[in-house]
Amino acid sequence: APRLGKLGDRIGPEKILITALIFSVLLLIPMSYVQTPLQLGILRFLLGAADGALLPAVQTLLVYNSSNQIAGRIFSYNQSFRDIGNVTGPLMGAAISANYGFRAVFLVTAGVVLFNAVYSWNSLRRRRIPQVSN
Repeated sequence: APRLGKLGDRIGPEKILITALIFSVLLLIPMSYVQTPLQLGILRFLLGAADGALLPAVQTLLVYNSSNQIAGRIFSYNQSFRDIGNVTGPLMGAAISANYGFRAVFLVTAGVVLFNAVYSWNSLRRRRIPQVSN
């Protein structure tokens, strides 16, 4: 994470965010075709690395795009929506799995993450994010 933080300072958190989202999609698709627990474990480990890049990038972007007066509120909204996702994600995954099988869970998740990547890229390219110089 510290290395990704330094990289984010150099190239910008928006590039880290979009790259991590795309990397996540590229890992989720093959997860739908794994044949062994080891294969799934390796892909999940790599997905954890992508997730580890997402959180600091999101938090940095929140700081850059929030005034000091509302930063606390924005961070609490971010945490609240993350917690809602931690509850609703598995519920939706269970429903998808029950109706369409385990493979569909990974493919639907990949689609949601891809949508998020495209939406984030379109939103971020309209804004100028200040670069931190060392």
